[in-house]
Amino acid sequence: MTRSSTVPRTILISQLPLDVIGGGELFTIRSFRSLLAANPESELWYSTSQQPTIETHVSRMKRKYVRAKIADEKVIAVESKPLRELLNRTSAFDAIAVHQYLSCSTTINFISAAAPDQTVVLTSLGHEPFCKDFVRCFEPGRQVRVAEISEFAAKRSGLRGITASAVSASVFHEDIVPMRPSEKRQFGRQAIGLGRQMPHKGFEVTIDGIPEDWNLRIVGPPGGDRKYLKLLKRKASRPNVELLGCLGQQERVAALANADVLIASSCRQLFDGREIDHAELFGLVILEALAVGVLPVVSDVPSFCEIMEKIGLNDLVYQQRDSAQLSEILLTVGSRPEEYFGERLQSARDALVSHYLWDNYWERVFAGLGQSDRHRSDLTVKQRICA
Repeated sequence: MTRSSTVPRTILISQLPLDVIGGGELFTIRSFRSLLAANPESELWYSTSQQPTIETHVSRMKRKYVRAKIADEKVIAVESKPLRELLNRTSAFDAIAVHQYLSCSTTINFISAAAPDQTVVLTSLGHEPFCKDFVRCFEPGRQVRVAEISEFAAKRSGLRGITASAVSASVFHEDIVPMRPSEKRQFGRQAIGLGRQMPHKGFEVTIDGIPEDWNLRIVGPPGGDRKYLKLLKRKASRPNVELLGCLGQQERVAALANADVLIASSCRQLFDGREIDHAELFGLVILEALAVGVLPVVSDVPSFCEIMEKIGLNDLVYQQRDSAQLSEILLTVGSRPEEYFGERLQSARDALVSHYLWDNYWERVFAGLGQSDRHRSDLTVKQRICA
């Protein structure tokens, strides 16, 4: 990538720590990689801990943030400052971008600190405890824009009364691995699931849907739900299922590349009957799989469906928590001739390049700031809700 003259010097703020890497953290890390390529004078800062949703002004000013460098997608701490000093530092930049902006009340401080000639870009990556309070106190301004990571996320923002544009990205062009010739490909019925072991990822559905002559590997660190982890461990006792836990980035990519199919089973209804507002705002793993020549099979959460429609793989979508339908799709895929993979993957990868590259992400963010009214809402402040 080459430096862009259209991307201003930007300070990127993560309102959540970057010490545990999941989909949201990866999005921020790769977003910063893209930002540095477009404007090397930009900086990344992240909160050292998950902050209380709301706290007093004095407590907020003492909150610590760390400036980070990124090396091979590893986060390296450089220096630390309290919020009070970091707010002063933002004045040296042309733009302020805040990830996980609905996480806590210090987002309001960053918006308030912006000068009239500074642009503020807000992106929610799914952690939203401050949502209702933000909607109550947020006053849209010409320099403040919300750039969400998918059409689905932008529409959710519109339902709250907050105008948003949709700007997506998943991989860098240099990370797209050349396709294996179909005559050299041997379909081995190897499936993989990626992500933190949390209830909304639906790994138990994936395990239940794996045919007996398939093998499944699940890669990702454990989450905090002990009941779910216990269930997952019991389900994974099958001889054709392996829980690999957390791997380094290179090992993770290698494990993905060695699979034939990625399975993403995210769901709103959890293993214990609870329902959540949404399972995913995007579908990063789907596009990561395409980049290394692996076919995705996914559940029908809206953000997944959005991607699968754009890349032309709608027939590989199954109903959430329907392990029988997942199994049927896998059996169908497993019976296809080798040429099937090359044809389907090449078309999908072409769409990946057209819609989801990091290489021009920030150019698209700043170019689209004046066109975000496609998701504008006419709701009054009293009518706004967390969609």
